[in-house]
Amino acid sequence: RELLANLKIKNFEIISIDALKELFLRQTGTKKLTLLEENLQARIRANILMTLSAKYKALLLSTGNKSELAVGYTTLYGDLAGSLSPIGDLWKTEVFELAEAFSGLIPKSILQKVPSAELRPNQSDQDTLPPYQELDLILKELIEQKKSSKEVISKYQDLLGQTKIQEIVELIKNSEYKRAQAPIILKLKQNSFSKNNWFYQVSSVNL
Repeated sequence: RELLANLKIKNFEIISIDALKELFLRQTGTKKLTLLEENLQARIRANILMTLSAKYKALLLSTGNKSELAVGYTTLYGDLAGSLSPIGDLWKTEVFELAEAFSGLIPKSILQKVPSAELRPNQSDQDTLPPYQELDLILKELIEQKKSSKEVISKYQDLLGQTKIQEIVELIKNSEYKRAQAPIILKLKQNSFSKNNWFYQVSSVNL
């Protein structure tokens, strides 16, 4: 609400997903959300947003950034939904920097918030990922510099350890099916996740 006020946006609506979530759970006979079923909430939000997009003839923007797309921290038919991905070629750390450039408009509570998918209480991306400052170093080497996993492990094993770097490499490989279904990404870099560029050639990259 504070951000909307700063942007002088007066017309907005808060839509609860609780009733729809409970309906989905009853219909599927689910009593407790597992890690995989938590993605249901993101998909409910996406359905509502897509419906509003059609209703108002508006373009729905996908919110995933390049770091999330790289390691699969996006939900198919959830936050990956949309017609255009404006920050899909920005690493998470670059999104932080961009937000800081608009710190006069963006409230501190948003700028200082711990990155989270908000699928369960007190969830943090760092529950399962390294801090984005460290993760992005690895991703840039693998994706933008096209370094091999052996080269990256040799360079950064003191920072994250060989096992964690290898886990990141596997996340990149295993998330290609999501990137293949991602919206159009605004291309900002030479090696972008686009249908004519990086991810269809991932098999030729020496991960």
